[in-house]
Amino acid sequence: MHIIIDNFRIEVDLSRRALPFKLEGLSFREYLNMSHNANLSPISLEDILQGNVVWPREIGRPLPLFDEYLRRGYYPFYNSNHYLQRFDSVVLQTLEVDIPHQANLTVSTARKLKKLMSVIAQSTPFKPNYANLGRTLEMNRSTVSDIMV
Repeated sequence: MHIIIDNFRIEVDLSRRALPFKLEGLSFREYLNMSHNANLSPISLEDILQGNVVWPREIGRPLPLFDEYLRRGYYPFYNSNHYLQRFDSVVLQTLEVDIPHQANLTVSTARKLKKLMSVIAQSTPFKPNYANLGRTLEMNRSTVSDIMV
């Protein structure tokens, strides 16, 4: 949020915890450069499609490395000793504090949102059935529909 005083724009942090900022995740190339001491330059899609790419053998085969990147390499704190705990903390903060605050949700609805996310995460492929979700979350179908939008 910002306020303007005497034509000056001032960023205001209403949470008093931390100033929000947008931090992009790491690209696969950035992850490899940081985690495997690679020195990869950007490669165009055209070069990839035409097979004009020389892959350095010393960093390993690309598909297992890409799987590793998908599991734990996108976030800049991937190398932390407590990566999963930090990741869980980010998710919980988002679900329990940030979203409810921004959407003016009650504590009860926020808990149900968290439970909904758990149900969705465990259901692959997920095909929403609002009536079933409503029974699982102990809320009516229309409220589930509102949350899903």
